[in-house]
Amino acid sequence: MVNKQILVVEDESVVALDICKTLIALHYDVTAMASTGEEAIDQAASKRPDLVLMDIKLAGTMSGIEAAEEIQRRFNIPVIYLTAHSDSSTLQQAQISEPYGYCLKPFDEAELRVAIEMALYKHKKITERKRADAALMQTLHSRALRDSLTGLYNRRYMEVSLSQQLHRARRHGTPLGLIMLDVDHFKRFNDQFGHAAGDRILRKLGSLLA
Repeated sequence: MVNKQILVVEDESVVALDICKTLIALHYDVTAMASTGEEAIDQAASKRPDLVLMDIKLAGTMSGIEAAEEIQRRFNIPVIYLTAHSDSSTLQQAQISEPYGYCLKPFDEAELRVAIEMALYKHKKITERKRADAALMQTLHSRALRDSLTGLYNRRYMEVSLSQQLHRARRHGTPLGLIMLDVDHFKRFNDQFGHAAGDRILRKLGSLLA
């Protein structure tokens, strides 16, 4: 099993090395270290770790909270805050960025391991749910605009699309063509051979037109 890759963001080198040693002892791989928010974003972009351990108070102009928000927004990488600050103001700021965990320094191996595993599990489930929701929305959108039998676009799609195409043609002064098809004697065919046979004809016609 491949070890999870973790980016450590800490501006105190001694503390950063201690965190790295702890992670290695817990069988995680440290993919990179960063000491500023800007460097953390660059490392996240290039290394794409599974998780980021982020100190809230960092050197430079960007705070750990700002860096975490950017990393989660751009790369969908879970972030756990590691900090010695537990005052209500810091906690409130951290909560706004919706981190996947929060560990107070000093912490022991067990606390860190639990925080990491819970964050990875939570991120996995959230990602799976988002993908399922996106697939469902795509399916519903397709069903709303396509005929269930033939798979061709339906009247609702035609009304929306035709309105857009008419507007574009008028704006640019370009011609617009519209083709309408009818199936001759289809009712007679249905009456003679049955609706199941008629459905097969419509599906075949749909595949030819698609």
